[in-house]
Amino acid sequence: MHEPALGALEGHGSRWWVDGPESARFATAAAELLGPLRYPRYLLIEPSGAAWPVPGVLGASRDLAQSFSACWAAHVGPCEVIFARQGRGRELLRAAWKVGVARDVEVVEDWE
Repeated sequence: MHEPALGALEGHGSRWWVDGPESARFATAAAELLGPLRYPRYLLIEPSGAAWPVPGVLGASRDLAQSFSACWAAHVGPCEVIFARQGRGRELLRAAWKVGVARDVEVVEDWE
């Protein structure tokens, strides 16, 4: 299974980052996960019904999306990964759009 290499995740307080050339990919993935729900390829569905988009770089294949959901389950809580472009996944995506959960995330480039 191929996993994208983003480098080591570092953090302090409410700020998280990846140093180096992959920092832009990390920032984009974080913004996709925490920002407004658009049209992801895969969704993470929590038992509560909350829907989270799988970031594009991690939703490029079903294997990657399942790896991400396993990490989510280990570090955040139980979830199910669902293809969001047809069937039940499309219905869940449309329902999530109607709810319109606002997630506030700011992606900042820091050249310190």
